[in-house]
Amino acid sequence: MKVSIPLKAFLPVYQPLLKSNADIDFLWGGRDSGKTAHIARQLIYECMHLPYFRCVLARKVFNTIKESQWQMIKDICISWGVDHLFTFNQNPLEIKCVNGQ
Repeated sequence: MKVSIPLKAFLPVYQPLLKSNADIDFLWGGRDSGKTAHIARQLIYECMHLPYFRCVLARKVFNTIKESQWQMIKDICISWGVDHLFTFNQNPLEIKCVNGQ
């Protein structure tokens, strides 16, 4: 899939994570520091560019995933203009890309 997302779409402080080969990346910062938004953007980017991509969204309270993580991914896809490449299902709660990811 050839979709170009400019580097400036990611916060400068988290841009090094885009090239990280680490199994686990720790993000820290205060409230509204952009951690969740960065991860959502990175997941969307990886979904569209990696040959195989799957991820699980987890929270202590499952019912809050739709209002937070799932909705943020959807909102970013809309703002990037790539929402037409995704299907956002509410039941079951999932996001699918046209490339099969």
